[in-house]
Amino acid sequence: MTYPAGHAPHLETPDAFEAELERFLTTLPADGVAEDRSKRARASRVSARSGGVN
Repeated sequence: MTYPAGHAPHLETPDAFEAELERFLTTLPADGVAEDRSKRARASRVSARSGGVN
């Protein structure tokens, strides 16, 4: 998939990027995806608690 913005599709077209990312993630082994999502969720919570500074 290509995006009109080129260098930062996650910033320029976040809805399209998210949909494509979700399609890609469904092709990965379930245990790896679940672990990655858990890590991202944990990092997000830590970042939110620290005011966005890691």
